[in-house]
Amino acid sequence: PKLALEQRLSKAVIALRCCQEQGRELCLSGVARSCDEAGLPRLPFHQLLNLHRYDHAMLQLATSSKLAAAAAVLLQEPRVRLYQTALFAKEPGKSSNNLTTWHRDLSQVPIDTNSYITFWCPLHRSLRKGDSLLSFAKRSHTDVAYFVHALQNYSDDNIRQRYEVNYMDELRVGDCSAHHGWTLHFAPPQFKSKKPRHALAFSFVAAGARTLAQAPRAMEDHVSWAPWFQEVGVDASIEHPLLPVVWPRK
Repeated sequence: PKLALEQRLSKAVIALRCCQEQGRELCLSGVARSCDEAGLPRLPFHQLLNLHRYDHAMLQLATSSKLAAAAAVLLQEPRVRLYQTALFAKEPGKSSNNLTTWHRDLSQVPIDTNSYITFWCPLHRSLRKGDSLLSFAKRSHTDVAYFVHALQNYSDDNIRQRYEVNYMDELRVGDCSAHHGWTLHFAPPQFKSKKPRHALAFSFVAAGARTLAQAPRAMEDHVSWAPWFQEVGVDASIEHPLLPVVWPRK
């Protein structure tokens, strides 16, 4: 689909931008290693963003009162906006079935906020041991020292030494896990003996948040936020039709 191709090409553009900062040979060899046989980026999973903008059923689910109310309660915010939806797929035997490394969702969001949450929900079937379920670094979203001292070491050994790691060992269809935007988390590849793993993610943000004071650097999810950010601009309210207020209900 065109949407999926645009997102893959966006990742390729970001990879190529590193040529401006690194030596040519080093950069090109790195890009080559990150690409599949077709020359497109080798991804840890297949990802489609903001399906609610194209599918009415997805829009109804993403803006449902149950999800919105849960987001408001967990964030302790009186008003919340729908920020993004995503479909993640890992298929055994495909080039897009790889380790999703430790990361924080908010590092890909051009908004100056600490009030951001994501619900991660299995699709099609329940997920159990052997499926690519999320693991979380407990209380990593409250680790101020990590940010102040710029301890940007996201290696698995370092994360496990610094935090207690919790993981979901089962999620049934209808269940969702929830994690803060600064929580470190990762997911392993899907076991070859398992069926494909599909999951939906719904992300919400405080309604009164503002964009970053400076233009954001190239981010992996640029294709997701570029349509509204180019209209809103830096250091501005995120009031925009693509970021609708979903709680409280009108």
